[in-house]
This record gives sequence, C-alpha cells and structure tokens, in this order.
Amino acid sequence: MVRCMLFRSGLPLYYWGYAADYAAYVLNRMPTRANVGRQSPIEVLTGKPGTIADIVAFGSPCMVYASPKKALDRRGTPGIIVGKNEETKGYKVIVVKHQTLITTRHVSNIETLSTEANEQLKNVLEREAENELEALAD
Repeated sequence: MVRCMLFRSGLPLYYWGYAADYAAYVLNRMPTRANVGRQSPIEVLTGKPGTIADIVAFGSPCMVYASPKKALDRRGTPGIIVGKNEETKGYKVIVVKHQTLITTRHVSNIETLSTEANEQLKNVLEREAENELEALAD
C-alpha cells in the first residue's frame, strides 16, 4: 500500500515514512475479516467505530490557511497532505515553500475545490517547484 501511495502521489521516495504512517492510519480504520463481525482494528481496540470521513489521498496538494500579517498578504500557502495527526486532530502537511512539516486543521484540499481553483493551485505549485530547482542549481 505504501508503494502505491507514493507512486500515485508522485512524491519522492524519501516520503516513504509518511506514507507508511498514513497507510497504517487508513488500514486501522478499515473493516477486516480477521476480527469478529468484520470490525476495524480501531473499533476492536476502543469499542467505537473509526471514521473514514476525513481520509484524503496521500500527497494531495492543498492550501494551508496562514494568518496574514498585512491586509493584502496571501491568506494561504501551498502544501502537500502527507497524513493525519491523531493527537491533535489535524492534517500533517508539508509546506512547499519552506519544506517544513506542520499539523493544521485549516486545510482546503485540492479535491474539494472548483476546477478553476484546482488549475490555479496546480500552477502555483508548479511555479514554486521550478523556483526551488533554480535555487538548488545556483
């Protein structure tokens, strides 16, 4: 499952640790024949059914809300969803601009945006990736 998540997302192989964590998160919430009544492992452990409503595709591009310092500053920054944080109930997101991992609830997933917004976000992500490559080449 980890390999499929990495190849589908198009992320580099060094993200395999995040993919493994997220695969475990997803699999622990899915019903299995190994448990009585096809319960999920999380349901057997806690007695409550696990929810899969907040599961998104690994490596999904997203916009992370950032509190603007000035009135005309951007309110969001591009990121990539690499998992869920069970302790703080937020998504683990890698902010493309800084290559840092943050946990936040304030995420607009690219799959829930309009087609026009998807195209705009993809263009922003591509431009930032090109800028990173140019910076590395210098």
